[in-house]
This record gives sequence, structure tokens and C-alpha cells, in this order.
Amino acid sequence: MPPRVGYDAIMERRTVTTMVIFLSLLTVLSASAQTLNGNATLQGAYAFRYLGVQGYPCDCPVSFSGTFTFDGKGNFTVAGQGTMNNSGHE
Repeated sequence: MPPRVGYDAIMERRTVTTMVIFLSLLTVLSASAQTLNGNATLQGAYAFRYLGVQGYPCDCPVSFSGTFTFDGKGNFTVAGQGTMNNSGHE
């Protein structure tokens, strides 16, 4: 099979183009990365909600909701309520 004319040049151009795009994206992503300052960056109240199934010993529905409150010093409190319906299961 004879060599394809221009094939090597096309493949080299594609490789260079791919590398330029990859390095450009890498530069943009690293420039936009945020610096985290430890526990001081986590402050305030955050709501949570969980809906699911307990599983064993029964497939009972469960629900929990509430808030996590972070003080920015590494401490947090949790307030909320939950319920599980196991009617008909022992």
C-alpha cells in the first residue's frame, strides 16, 4: 500500500491542535480554581432533606429534614425532624 500524501502532516496538525486546546483548558480551569481557607469558609445555615427507604428489616419509607448550622470555627449544630412509616411490618 503506497503512503498517503499529506497524511502525516494532517495527523501532526491534529495532534498539535489537540494539545493546544487541552493546555488552554487546563490553564483556564486552574486559574478559576478557588482557594479554600479552611473552616472559616463554611458559615451559615444549610437546609437538608432526605427521602428514602430504610431497607432492612422492611422496605419502610423514611423522611428527614432540617438544617446544619456552621459557625466558621469548625463547629456545627443540627436541627430537624424525621419520620419512618413501618405500619404493617414487624
